[in-house]
Amino acid sequence: MSLYRQTAGKYWLRRRSNSIIRDVITASFFLGSTILVSGMFVYLFSIIYSMPWLETKKVVIRGINELTEQEVMDVAQVKKGVNILAVNTREIERRVKMIPWVKEVHVGREYPSRIVIDIKERVAVAMLKRGEDIYLLDKEANPFKKLSTRDDVDLPILTGFSGDGSLRSQLLAKALALIDYLKSNPGAASLESISEIHGDERLGLTLFTTTGMCLVLGFNDYEAKLKNVPLVLADLERKNMRTAFLRIDLSDPVKVTVQPRQVPAPQKSRSPEGEVKI
Repeated sequence: MSLYRQTAGKYWLRRRSNSIIRDVITASFFLGSTILVSGMFVYLFSIIYSMPWLETKKVVIRGINELTEQEVMDVAQVKKGVNILAVNTREIERRVKMIPWVKEVHVGREYPSRIVIDIKERVAVAMLKRGEDIYLLDKEANPFKKLSTRDDVDLPILTGFSGDGSLRSQLLAKALALIDYLKSNPGAASLESISEIHGDERLGLTLFTTTGMCLVLGFNDYEAKLKNVPLVLADLERKNMRTAFLRIDLSDPVKVTVQPRQVPAPQKSRSPEGEVKI
């Protein structure tokens, strides 16, 4: 019985040794194959990266209106001559997205040698006064950029909306909806004639026109109230009354009131000799 066990043990050790050797050979083969394939990929990539026809030769910028190509290029910092595969498109997107006018941006490659920057700009619909500063406002009520002398815009300015509170937010949303309505419904108060929209928690919205009129609209039914303006002005014309510099209160559709609008006179200054100058 002891001799049988010794013989069986020898055969088991021999089989185990053969199995270990096969496993080592198999693992070495796969490891060598992996190293060989990886080396081939590295070699191929080094060849591709050195190909002159894959160098970045042109940057195409699409979708810009407010921005210039140079402004985008200065921020994107795409270096010409760099292999197109080495260009970090996500980093370019991150940098371009920091431009206030940019709402969305996508950077892609057009082989063999072009980088394309597709931009969707924000659309300014109004200006918002906050303290002493004025910001451009998009239709989502985002003040995305402080107004500068380089911004060539002709938009109504919104005042009285800089405080906190849900009512002010609601009034701001109504003011933007009113601006959108005025774009497609010109009349006595067309968007081009509106210089200011003021929000007030007691009076609602008030429009100021470039002709000097003040239209108090209240909190609702703005479209219907504005349609009454031509009727009111026509009635004033028939009565030979002045139609400029008026305050027309349309907040109550049943009772429209009209009164002269008090416009501040030009300030007077005095010279050192006491002479009045206007």
